[in-house]
Amino acid sequence: MESRSSAARLIEELSRGSRLLHVLAQLDTTDQAVSNGAFHVLHVISKKEPTHAADVASVMGIGTAAVSRHLTELEGAGLIARHTCADDARRAILASTEAGRTALATREAHRAQRLTAALPQWSAEQMNALGQSLGELNDALREAIDDYRLRTTDQEKQA
Repeated sequence: MESRSSAARLIEELSRGSRLLHVLAQLDTTDQAVSNGAFHVLHVISKKEPTHAADVASVMGIGTAAVSRHLTELEGAGLIARHTCADDARRAILASTEAGRTALATREAHRAQRLTAALPQWSAEQMNALGQSLGELNDALREAIDDYRLRTTDQEKQA
């Protein structure tokens, strides 16, 4: 019973933290041309480039239609470039542009400053420790999700 209540508490706090981070992000008025969701897509592209829309959707755990809307937004703002894949003309290769890398760095620095200002009682060591723990949690959750999807797909193929 103890692990269930611990898990429930963790889920509750992660959900609350997610909502609060969303609200904090909505306070950002530095770049009205690009939505917060599109910046998340740009962040994934910058970490994985060159990449494809399906890969971005998989990493983010969202549908390709949502990614497509964000890609249109990012391309319209000149923050990404799409090139036809040499191996498959139906697929586009995605990469951030210089303007995209600059906008992302500026936005990330601004958000880090805002978070630091919101947590004046937190030391850099506390933030690093929590960041490390959350990274480990996210990696474990990503692996569990991927394993679940693989098992589900295998079961569907066997049925």
